Amino acid sequence: MDSKVKCRQHAVRYTLIILLFSSLWIFGCKQSEGNRGVLISAKFPLYSYVHARLNEHSGEHLNFPLLAIYDRSGALIYSGYDVSENMQLLADLPGKISNLQSKPGAANLAVAVEEIPDFKTRKTEILNSRKNTVVSTFLQECDACSFQEEALQSAEPQLLRSGINVLVIHLLKSKQ
Repeated sequence: MDSKVKCRQHAVRYTLIILLFSSLWIFGCKQSEGNRGVLISAKFPLYSYVHARLNEHSGEHLNFPLLAIYDRSGALIYSGYDVSENMQLLADLPGKISNLQSKPGAANLAVAVEEIPDFKTRKTEILNSRKNTVVSTFLQECDACSFQEEALQSAEPQLLRSGINVLVIHLLKSKQ
């Protein structure tokens, strides 16, 4: 009788261990998948972009490429046109994101999302995720933009795995 009881106890222990590891594996997969950032790429006419930007930010000069980074609350923490600085920052993310400070008085992520129809349709998803967000704006046929675009493509898998949203705007000179 003792050997039967011991066999049952071992079987129960092994079953519990298997269930525990299975549960941890399944939960871990769901948790990491939920932490991934989203990637949204949009093509948008340059004319419409300029019109929207200048209406909201009168007196602002538009240069390309533009890299903007927003924190989890949607506050702008970086905005830059210097392609080499932007490329270096993209290479250093996500590690350097904690070093960036919010820009008082700057438009927040909700405003940026409203400007682009492809982003606006997913506004709730973007804003409710409460994730850091990289917005990279490229102009068609812009040599400097191509360097930043390559840097973004290299950094993109790491950014998404780290839970950073990536929004890409390709501005088209002609209506396409």
